[in-house]
Amino acid sequence: MMMTGFVGFRGRKKVLSALLMGCLAVSLVRTGLAADDVPAGNPPATAVPAGDPEADFKAGKADYENNDWMAAMTTLRKAAKAGHQQAMVMLGMVLTRAAEFPEALYWYHQAARNGSLEGAYWLGTALATEPDATPAAEPDQPDAGIPRGHQEALTWLTKSAEGGFPMAMHAMYSVHALGKLGQQIDHKAALEWLKKAGEKEYAPAMKDLAKGYAQGMPELPPDPAEAQKWEKKVAEVEKALGKKTPPPGKGAGGKQK
Repeated sequence: MMMTGFVGFRGRKKVLSALLMGCLAVSLVRTGLAADDVPAGNPPATAVPAGDPEADFKAGKADYENNDWMAAMTTLRKAAKAGHQQAMVMLGMVLTRAAEFPEALYWYHQAARNGSLEGAYWLGTALATEPDATPAAEPDQPDAGIPRGHQEALTWLTKSAEGGFPMAMHAMYSVHALGKLGQQIDHKAALEWLKKAGEKEYAPAMKDLAKGYAQGMPELPPDPAEAQKWEKKVAEVEKALGKKTPPPGKGAGGKQK
């Protein structure tokens, strides 16, 4: 059964942290960022800066792509502090790669509670993978006491999946198939989420469906024709992206054997 990069329990923390890094690498590439490591940044500023948040977001992204890490983090933080949801998520992802997890958790939560489905996914991922981490806290940050635990992780992942975010849909597939985050194994529900993620043209999910139809899996008998259909869809998506998506186990939504 497959495991995405978000499912976490203390006994598997090292493996899960590695999977989270794989997820981040995929998402950073998909958002136009390189996958190189970045240096740690400073804590969030307490004053909301003036300016154009969208312009700051684009400038921060450009700075990162130009290998100016410190400028990127400073500018993304400025846009995030001004309420730019994409900047919040991107900053959280970069901070996670920079091992600045407390601040990353803070920005994921800010994005998620302001309606970002991607932010909700990464918040759920973070809470499941690093259950003991403490978020960054500043006097004017009202969510310094972010609720913790696997139930909270499941709440945010479910919210993201039900909102249509494909990575979260694939995550819910693993939750139900493996019985993680306090859930009972439910192969029917797992397959429903996998198909929804595949219909969103999320390549890891389509690969899982192709393999499932080829070899058979719970609630899914072998069907060579369906396997070929999904293999073809994967090839089309990868061609459109202009690059290969990671096979299961190597990136977001991948299989952990």
